[in-house]
Amino acid sequence: MIFNHDFFCKFSITTLVIIITPVYAADPIFISGRQETLQRTRMSTSTNVDATVSLCPAGQYVYKCGNYRVGFNWLKSATLPDPVSNNEITTKNYHVGNNVLELFEQMRTFFGHNANTVLSYYDSDDNIQSAQESVYASDREAILNNLCHPSNSVITCAPCPNDATVQESVVGLDDDNLTVRGTWQFFTIADCYMQEFEDSTGSYFYVPDEVQDPSNLTIENGEKCFYTNTNPDALSTLNGDAIGTFIPGLNLSRTNTETNVSIPSVNSNKKKR
Repeated sequence: MIFNHDFFCKFSITTLVIIITPVYAADPIFISGRQETLQRTRMSTSTNVDATVSLCPAGQYVYKCGNYRVGFNWLKSATLPDPVSNNEITTKNYHVGNNVLELFEQMRTFFGHNANTVLSYYDSDDNIQSAQESVYASDREAILNNLCHPSNSVITCAPCPNDATVQESVVGLDDDNLTVRGTWQFFTIADCYMQEFEDSTGSYFYVPDEVQDPSNLTIENGEKCFYTNTNPDALSTLNGDAIGTFIPGLNLSRTNTETNVSIPSVNSNKKKR
């Protein structure tokens, strides 16, 4: 039987070692020609999805696209080729946050998991401004099309810490294998969550803060407890790799070697009732 209970939302362990195995979303076509690679990053002009490609299964988040580990550094400005104009585009600097908790929230919003939410960014004078979803969605798709297109990159997945879960990551392609706008469902370690906690006294789920009478709630409509790590030793992993100036054709990774990643201490400070 599941009981609701006052509890600090947390799942913690002293040292976590994640075994990361490359998961191939599709048979990648390794292209030597820069122009051919670039053309695959174009956005489809169609709204019809011919195939939905799985990038990572449910329970595993996207750890790496090609040679680039996903992390907070992906929120920073990146210079990417634009296959339509043959010029370069620069994304905004969304790396805004005073601590890891705020950066995790920025990650969830940037990758489209906080619908209709404005996102803070630094302008050229380092002043904080607000971007509507249509703006940062365009930046998000530019990054994912260039770095994570399943025909150009090997996608590496990793299990969520401490048996937490996450939704399947997918993308929709048209009949020319171009991504269809709005179909990226891309989940990172910031999206890993738990809804249930067990100890010697029983099983509990997390109740949303705004609920006054939790007596009729079930675990299905309980609050998600997201993965959070405030240990400074984990930042090298959570930061990921800065994109900087991206050059098509250098993003491919052909290694099949498993990778051990150590992330000490996992916790969250969100209080539930």
